[in-house]
Amino acid sequence: IYFYYHAKAMQNVIKYQDLIFKGEIYTPNCDNAEMILSGVKNADEVLILLGNYLGAKEKCTIEAPFKAATVTDVLTGKELAPADLQNLKVPNHRVRLLHWKR
Repeated sequence: IYFYYHAKAMQNVIKYQDLIFKGEIYTPNCDNAEMILSGVKNADEVLILLGNYLGAKEKCTIEAPFKAATVTDVLTGKELAPADLQNLKVPNHRVRLLHWKR
């Protein structure tokens, strides 16, 4: 069953492989210290994984890496408004994967 989840994860990030392999490590600012964040960036894109692995409060605010950019929730395919970054919900034991592009 774990292989299934690994395959699903790869399916979600495969289109960002150049960014992942050639980008720089990036850690965004977040107002919830219990939320685990990791990312990768280049001059035009950022990919951030937000994980609520510790059962933290589900809401957080993260600082946008670019002033003018489109932000997409990779797992849902929905575009986020800048105001959505002020009130992101990451349910307990779940993740959000966000992509910024200039």
